[in-house]
Amino acid sequence: MCLALNPVAAGICDDALAWQWSIARAHVAGEDDHLCRVTPMLERVTNWSQYLKTQQKSVSNKKVTREHAGYLATSNLLVTSKSLRAEN
Repeated sequence: MCLALNPVAAGICDDALAWQWSIARAHVAGEDDHLCRVTPMLERVTNWSQYLKTQQKSVSNKKVTREHAGYLATSNLLVTSKSLRAEN
């Protein structure tokens, strides 16, 4: 996963371009800024707008799955703790 997508993966924002300290804006603009130099990555990814859309969709899907897994884990803990109390 691209570093620019960490705020999306963390649930801080829905779009990497919206994050205040995002390197994504510089890459989409194709110009260096105070945060990064874009040349190395532009040689690997030529269309950053499309790349971010595709990757953000993947990150969003994983986030939903992770949240669902967390809900299931929490539900299982509640069931287990109720079972333990009933046994005592």
